[in-house]
Amino acid sequence: MKLIKLLTRTFFLILVLMNLSSVAQETKIPIAGNALLQQYAKDHPERVHQEKHIQSALSLPFFDDFSTSYVYPDSNKWIGKSVYINEDFPVDPPTIGVATFDGLDSVGVPYLNAPSGDYPADTLTSRPIDLSAPYATDSTIYLSFFYQSGGRALAPNDGDSLILQFMNKDSVWVTVWEADGNSSPTNFQQVFVHVYDTIYYFNGFTYDTLVDTFRTSYFQFRFMNLVSGFGMEAIWNIDYVVMNNNRSPSDTTLLDMAFVYRGPSFLKNYSQMPWTHYKASDTASQMVIQYPLVIRNNYIDSPVIFLHSQIYEYGNPTPIYIYPGTGNAGYSFNAMSNDSLILIKANGAPSAFAFPTNVSDTDFAEFTVIHYIENTAGDAVLSNDTIKNVQRFSDFYAYDDGTAEWGLGLVNAPGGEIAMQFTTTKSDTCEGVYIFWPHLVYDTRQYDFSIAIWGDAGGQPGNLIYVKSGLLPNYDSTELNGFTYYRLDSNTVNVFRGLNQDTIFSIPYLTAGTYYFGFIDGIDWFDNSNPLAIGLDENSNWDSTKLWINTNSAWSPSTVQGTIMIRPVFGSSLDLGIKKINNQLASSLSIFPNPASDKINLNWTSQDHIQANDLLVQIYDPQERLILSQAGFQNQIDISSVSEGFYLIKVTDTKTLTSFTDKLIINR
Repeated sequence: MKLIKLLTRTFFLILVLMNLSSVAQETKIPIAGNALLQQYAKDHPERVHQEKHIQSALSLPFFDDFSTSYVYPDSNKWIGKSVYINEDFPVDPPTIGVATFDGLDSVGVPYLNAPSGDYPADTLTSRPIDLSAPYATDSTIYLSFFYQSGGRALAPNDGDSLILQFMNKDSVWVTVWEADGNSSPTNFQQVFVHVYDTIYYFNGFTYDTLVDTFRTSYFQFRFMNLVSGFGMEAIWNIDYVVMNNNRSPSDTTLLDMAFVYRGPSFLKNYSQMPWTHYKASDTASQMVIQYPLVIRNNYIDSPVIFLHSQIYEYGNPTPIYIYPGTGNAGYSFNAMSNDSLILIKANGAPSAFAFPTNVSDTDFAEFTVIHYIENTAGDAVLSNDTIKNVQRFSDFYAYDDGTAEWGLGLVNAPGGEIAMQFTTTKSDTCEGVYIFWPHLVYDTRQYDFSIAIWGDAGGQPGNLIYVKSGLLPNYDSTELNGFTYYRLDSNTVNVFRGLNQDTIFSIPYLTAGTYYFGFIDGIDWFDNSNPLAIGLDENSNWDSTKLWINTNSAWSPSTVQGTIMIRPVFGSSLDLGIKKINNQLASSLSIFPNPASDKINLNWTSQDHIQANDLLVQIYDPQERLILSQAGFQNQIDISSVSEGFYLIKVTDTKTLTSFTDKLIINR
């Protein structure tokens, strides 16, 4: 049977490749790594390698909806860290947060030495649960959960499966339920498994065992996926795991109103934009008109809920905005369904708010946005009633949320072009771009490309404004959650598409307006059927008319949902994070990475002009409060004790009083 499944999968892949063998087109490509998880594992090695030791068994009820965990499962309830706790890969989950099973290990890379055919990948194992007296004869104990195949990534194929196992009294894992993949994504489905009796469910059928072997003082259950590939594929999402007595298979409703997704950006056009550009604009015009919050009513009634929102400036415990200011904000939700609570400026909802511009004199700012709901009928789970997100303003424009679900590439299109539309609000110098290149199942590290900027031609890319050629992708960047920074400097480009002679491009100074930022594939790749692919964020689908492709000398709008992960940078000259102002101190020092997580490195090209005891490095928060100070030459500074956010880093020669100051972003 396994051989038949593997052959079916292989034949399917051959048909896909045959279909793409000669046609130039855009295609979504599964990714083979999780950059956010990789960065988190580097920053928090203790969470990867240490397991919490709990001596006593848990008691009923057992519950987890994954709304309170981040990246790894709650170690008070689960053993192991191979599943990924996130809000990015599910579609319409019962509550915010799921456990995602894929072909990546606990640090976000493919499993080493994975065998051919099906192999066990991620495992989510409960801590021991005491099911001895008084539960020894209790026939009302059920384990329930919701599961989904696919979600926002590649669905499991025939041959991939999700398995639930119970540990029996002989410490042997027994399969009690299984779902097979069929290459199609599904909605979330609820499953009930009876823990007491001798019936277990397998592959659509029920079977009887001879005796009840699971009732012990250290009962455990585990979910496990079998995959026949590797990477971010064969996705299963698990949510709302409940185990308790006094239940039955008809116990499908939950007295729980919950957020389904994180709150969107308050900006109308972007997830982030340069702070200096926001301040220079009509700020009210930059804010959303409608602000949807997706909330699910998991109950059979339609209670009235009340929404509350608060917005804080970074470092200030007093909110700068509260909704509702007076009175109530009651909303009625349909039973057993998702509803979008759409807040509109006209009714005084939070989107009537505009971020104040007098909170920061630097080129960055940060605000914390909190939403929480109250249910008039009561609520069994309060942890999923609150969501918090951070609205950051830095020096770049972005549509994406920082997480790629796919890669997007142009198959069989040497010299093909991909471009994303951005409309700037201020005339400024474009110093560079951030690009996120996801790890793929094939190697494209030697695939050259060119960064390009096009003007606007009636809503689509027009004339080339800037080109920088001879670039290579970087899959191991330590910068902004795996993004790679490319400086746009003056350069000469040889005869190029649309250019009949060598052309000198200067650092692009762009007047406020609409432009297209993207890249041009090389023409001498080894295999154009396996193209270079940029990160594709499916959760951020701002406007399908903003993404354009060119595979045959004519631009056409993309047909995929989402946004490519490219971020044009404006205003500040970044050389590994430090502005090159005109003094000897600045020109002899670079500080990197920036953004940083737990350490920053200081690289000196010369130390002859300053004495060690005259050097002072200081880090300030946006309110210019001193956070950290170190004297003397340092090759590395530990910032692990400094919270995430935006800071100022100041380097001073205390003898000559020469100094320079620039931003430092700490992002984990």
